[in-house]
Amino acid sequence: MLKNGCNIFTLKKLLGHSSFSSTSRYIKYDISDLAQAPVLSSLMEIE
Repeated sequence: MLKNGCNIFTLKKLLGHSSFSSTSRYIKYDISDLAQAPVLSSLMEIE
């Protein structure tokens, strides 16, 4: 769901989790996700 644009706050609520540690168990990253992390971080700093 995250790869399709759903944010982690919405995902947490949809799954009925009270904490992000529960939600994070379902989040899987692959190499392409990690390769994009510096780009996303740079974009966040611009805002």
